Amino acid sequence: MEERPTVTALLKDMISGAHQLADATTGGKFDEDKLQATAAAEGNTFAKLLIEKERFISRVYTTVLNEQQRQSADRLQQRWLDRMDHAITRLEKQSR
Repeated sequence: MEERPTVTALLKDMISGAHQLADATTGGKFDEDKLQATAAAEGNTFAKLLIEKERFISRVYTTVLNEQQRQSADRLQQRWLDRMDHAITRLEKQSR
């Protein structure tokens, strides 16, 4: 099994990518090949960070929260998703 990078290592990768993006556009230049490669790497790093966040949330949910707190967390999650769906619907109506 592949060893997972630490969150700190992933954050360092994100900062490194930000520097690379800045280098690719410094002084108005636009190095699209470098930007594409860096953006792809940044996306991969961001995906790994999201997975670590969800891993942490899952661990808290299953080992820290009691049943009542889990139900409350589930309701909050659903409320958040409903609000995001509503916001998208509103934006779609505005763009017509």
